[in-house]
Amino acid sequence: MPDDAQLHPTTTLYLGAHSDLQGVIRSSFSGDLRQVHSNSHAGIEDFTTWFGLLRQRHEILMLQTAIQAYSTSLMAVSAGFYRSAFFELRLFFEHSLGAVYFSTNELEFRLWMNGEADVTWAKITDSERGIFSKPFARAFFPSLEESVGEYNSLAKHVYRECSEYVHCNPTVEIKIPETLTFNEELCKSWHTKAATIRFLVHISFAIRHLKSLNPTQTVAMSHVLNDELGHLAAFRI
Repeated sequence: MPDDAQLHPTTTLYLGAHSDLQGVIRSSFSGDLRQVHSNSHAGIEDFTTWFGLLRQRHEILMLQTAIQAYSTSLMAVSAGFYRSAFFELRLFFEHSLGAVYFSTNELEFRLWMNGEADVTWAKITDSERGIFSKPFARAFFPSLEESVGEYNSLAKHVYRECSEYVHCNPTVEIKIPETLTFNEELCKSWHTKAATIRFLVHISFAIRHLKSLNPTQTVAMSHVLNDELGHLAAFRI
């Protein structure tokens, strides 16, 4: 192994960035952010529990991509790669809700698997036939028929916020640090959006799948549902 004096300048550059990266990570876990990050990290285990119960379903491939995207997003925000963090968070959201949509649209799922169709956010959140529409709730969780509209609006809103970073909109682009540095505003913004997205993913899974789980499976999900959806009477019942 060459010593530092013999390192190529490019190698030295990346080693320096690695040192900066450690400082960003420490800041990302400082003060109140330590608990906030811990809450976001707990989402990995929660969704892994869901995915374990749904592993026999054809859309499990989408769910595997989703959890990988969420884990990558969490790593990115802790390391100060904020644009990438919002991109991966949106991917997690899109594929998680897309899996719920495809669970009732096998033809579209197979076309997607064959590369003949895309995951379409407009279809997922369509007010008449999407996963937060009244007909969808009426079919799978009737007691939420009158309230799913607010979840649809919330989903569109937070997806749009994440998309601003994906499309480099000027209003958010000016917030991205030019160098690898910690930004408290962006870090907190990511965790806030992640909490909203986790809630919406949990509620979409519960609407679609909860009533089809057997008693053992329901017990396995009870701690997750109590933590995430326990404030909603329909799920407590």
